Amino acid sequence: LLQPKVDMRLGKVLGAEALVRWHHPDRGLLAPGEFLPDAQDGDAVIALDEWVLEQALTQMAQWRAAGTGWPLAVNIAPHHFTSPAFFERLQAALARFHSVPAKWLVLEVVESAALDNVEATAALIARCKTLGVTFALDDFGVGHASLSYLRLLPADHLKIDRSFVADMLEDPHDLALVEAIIALARVFSLE
Repeated sequence: LLQPKVDMRLGKVLGAEALVRWHHPDRGLLAPGEFLPDAQDGDAVIALDEWVLEQALTQMAQWRAAGTGWPLAVNIAPHHFTSPAFFERLQAALARFHSVPAKWLVLEVVESAALDNVEATAALIARCKTLGVTFALDDFGVGHASLSYLRLLPADHLKIDRSFVADMLEDPHDLALVEAIIALARVFSLE
């Protein structure tokens, strides 16, 4: 499933995010919260992430062949991102889809991926960026990361957690948090 990213001021599609859903044989279409928590720390999440990445690159290659295309964001589970072979697998996937500009691939990692070793995470992000991909810190504002992570992690984008955005027009506290996060993003040159 692809969710478009739209610039509401311009009314223009800027890209999309690949969202995984499971067509369960008995329960129908399941959202990630209904099946991912059971797989987050095991090899199953790595296999799922690899499949989603492959599907995203396939889609971008099709767009490219049609003479169009947009950046496509893919969520990477912390367990997968910190696995020893992540960089090599990413490099191999990009090599298989050499027609896709690497800058079209946006890897989204939750801030909790950096909690155990922020220096190692920053180094891995920097190493992956040498391949041309970009990074987004996902669900920003609800994790346990400190603000210093914005300074230390070489991300390109900051995604504000939906819990703040959903009610920002009705809740002045949520609006204030969204405005503060946007100001922080600007200070650190993040989109």
